[in-house]
Amino acid sequence: MAVRYTECGALTIPKSQELDSGAPTDLEARHPLLMNSNEPPQDSERAHVRQVVSKADALLRERTVLSEYRTKNVRILSPLRRVPPEILDEIFSWSLPTDEQVKVPAYRPNPKNSPWVLTWVSSRWRAISVSTHSLWSLIHVDAAGSLHSLSMIQTQVQRARGLKIHFHGRQKRNAAPQIQLFRFLSEHANRWEELYLCLTGALVPLLKSLRGQLPALRRIWLEWDTRESPSQTTVDSIECFEEAPSLVDVGVYSERRFIPVKLPTHPNHITRYDLDASWETHTRLLPLLPTLVEARRLYASDVIMLNYLKAPAMEELAVDVQADNVDPDLYRQGISAFIHRSSCTLRRLCLKRPPRDTEPMTVLLDHYPSIVQLLIVDADANNVFDILTHGESSDSTSPMRVHLLRPLPQNAGIAVSGVKLFPQVGHNAGSVISQSGGALQALFSSD
Repeated sequence: MAVRYTECGALTIPKSQELDSGAPTDLEARHPLLMNSNEPPQDSERAHVRQVVSKADALLRERTVLSEYRTKNVRILSPLRRVPPEILDEIFSWSLPTDEQVKVPAYRPNPKNSPWVLTWVSSRWRAISVSTHSLWSLIHVDAAGSLHSLSMIQTQVQRARGLKIHFHGRQKRNAAPQIQLFRFLSEHANRWEELYLCLTGALVPLLKSLRGQLPALRRIWLEWDTRESPSQTTVDSIECFEEAPSLVDVGVYSERRFIPVKLPTHPNHITRYDLDASWETHTRLLPLLPTLVEARRLYASDVIMLNYLKAPAMEELAVDVQADNVDPDLYRQGISAFIHRSSCTLRRLCLKRPPRDTEPMTVLLDHYPSIVQLLIVDADANNVFDILTHGESSDSTSPMRVHLLRPLPQNAGIAVSGVKLFPQVGHNAGSVISQSGGALQALFSSD
């Protein structure tokens, strides 16, 4: 049997010969024969074999104890025990859900995920994770699922410093627990840095208590739970953000009707806003927001909008030309004036419903060689050849890609550099024509 050393408590396993005690007998001599054949044992031999199995079982149990003892000692040498708390902080932060994951409607916080699970690994991990405020700043509440207990959210608020509140109210769910949680979070509004709020009729009256209590709030996004929410018709405006001096990012989505959201009196720090509002509202806001210099991409549903905009960092511009209603020269002049006024380096231009007359488009491409990608939506197939031949004769040395997002007729053919191509175009197909060094090539894809 195994012998335990009293000094360290470790076990030593006897040699295999020691499984059998005493001098070899006839039974012991026949034992190897029985193990290596299908011969049935005699009754006396069965008792001997049972004794051997019993001794082996005891050794296996002792081996398990020894293995666990060894594993515990190996853990003492683990490099993780020597990782500085600052490094663990960084590693823990990587385990948090990303902004993209949190914004997915199906996202649900899980106590078995970070940061809660970090407190279960070891006392050291628990101490580090609990004292790292940034791990607890995101508070996600969605009434569509099982609401977290108030005590759980209280614990998270206690461990956090700045708070990022993602509160998804649900019009068709019980309003009482939603109101209770929102009121508790509102008591700590002075620590809010981010607010993503899906409004319901029961939550709207609670917004008044936030007025003057949001000194650290930097980002807000407001929307309504349902497009037919009856509470929208009774709300004239939302007036709780006028005294939010740190606000830099504002977003409001009202699908049924635009509901004004009053911003700080001097919104000089706002660098981004996204409002589902009328153009008149935008024209009033834009002169008040001189720091909107971060715009990289813009879609203008009317070229006239460009007359009111200046975007030095603009790289991608999309315009609905509405060729049937607009003079071709007007859209060219509007885009040119916008680029000149903004002093931007435009690289991608998208034109929806361009006119049959391609001259304004070719003039734009000649004047702005920085445009390396032209995207055409709802184009007349008759214009395609003119666009391509312009690209072939262009003096621009910049490689340009032309995307045609409306499939050409099934039997259409285009002559490019002397080669006639007949694309097999599916329902959602796109045709991509690229120019490199003046030699045009055509690629056609279909689903």
